[in-house]
Amino acid sequence: MSTPKDPRGNRYPHLDRPAIARAALALVDREGAAALTVRRLAAELGVAAMTLYHYIPSREAVVADVVGLVVDEMDLSVAPGLTETEGTVASPHANAFDFVQMLQAIPRRGLASDIAPAVSFLCSEEAAWVTGSMLVVDGGHTRH
Repeated sequence: MSTPKDPRGNRYPHLDRPAIARAALALVDREGAAALTVRRLAAELGVAAMTLYHYIPSREAVVADVVGLVVDEMDLSVAPGLTETEGTVASPHANAFDFVQMLQAIPRRGLASDIAPAVSFLCSEEAAWVTGSMLVVDGGHTRH
């Protein structure tokens, strides 16, 4: 018995990057960030782990997408510093990381996993009394 395909020939018409991010967010909401693995996310979506890599380049990319979903829903915003992603690494300006690292109090590349805890905190009950418009998460780049 073959798997039904959508008109474009996609064997998994329910999968695309936004759908994967929404499923990852639901998993994190239910079980916490430690539960988010590609294998676990694939099981949630009813596919093999390798199938997800057709839609996402890495777990870090899923984390970045989840952070984006959460930030989009918040009244507060997070201002990340230069963050290593597939896009920034492939950019013709990728060498900017070295320069930015020299200016930061924490001299290393920022990752999506550095920003995710700040977003998670702002979404938690512990942040119920937090007001303002922006939380800067940039490794000390904008320190005064």
